[in-house]
Amino acid sequence: MDQRPVIVSWGEVLWDRFPHGDELGGAPANVAFHLAERGANAWLVSRVGDDDDGRRAVSALASAGVHVEGVQLDPDLRTGEVGVDIDDDGNARYTLYNGRAWERIECGEDELRLLATADVFCFGTLAQRTAEGYAAHRSALEALPAKAIVVCDPNLRTGFGNWDLMIESLGSAGAVKINEAEARAVERHVRCDDAADHLHSELGVELVALTCGERGCLLTTASGHRAEHAGFQAEPGGDNVGCGDAFTATLCLGLANGWSLERIAETANRAASIVAGHPGATRR
Repeated sequence: MDQRPVIVSWGEVLWDRFPHGDELGGAPANVAFHLAERGANAWLVSRVGDDDDGRRAVSALASAGVHVEGVQLDPDLRTGEVGVDIDDDGNARYTLYNGRAWERIECGEDELRLLATADVFCFGTLAQRTAEGYAAHRSALEALPAKAIVVCDPNLRTGFGNWDLMIESLGSAGAVKINEAEARAVERHVRCDDAADHLHSELGVELVALTCGERGCLLTTASGHRAEHAGFQAEPGGDNVGCGDAFTATLCLGLANGWSLERIAETANRAASIVAGHPGATRR
């Protein structure tokens, strides 16, 4: 019997359409991919179309060691895709194609049985944009055991406009990973000076992981514990696509296994820097 903690990632799987070709993507899928590469008991709950893109995505995830039994097959909608343009500094600009299979993930009996075993549940916010996706996500949260650590990695770079839902999502998590741009967006919306402090004091989030790109990260807890790390230099020739997902995966792994904040900060930064050293989020 597998004694490793069960880590469930919930949300979109899609293909990033780069000028050089396709790369597997979708933040929750990336998280599951990186977890599996680290030897974790990683599960993905998502949805793909009955098409070649869907079959390729499931095969790639399974080859990496991800449990794909929770990846559903949609009979009507196509597998997700995102257009990606990279500037000279390695920064990405995304064009998200709507009306795809991952927007109507279901939470059925199979998913409920899996969720009841979860030690960590990680989610983003894109898959809640539709009424179907939101309802399924809420059912998933309600199905989790009391022991489960809930991790939210929001996605604000695509112009997510439903701030009531965003604040609800952040407040449902015990741990939140945000980057600097997302932190500034939270501060503007709630009119506060410090996003992490607001998440701790107003939303009840226990752990906030603020990522600062090449300058590393700062982890804080509601009780005042802090762990800061300056980061690692990435190899040249890559981009920033998926760096945050590698960080989130390591955060989930560390929380599942009871690592110290200092160990999480160092190991997560190293994982992000490795991804930053090559194109795409999951190239092996």
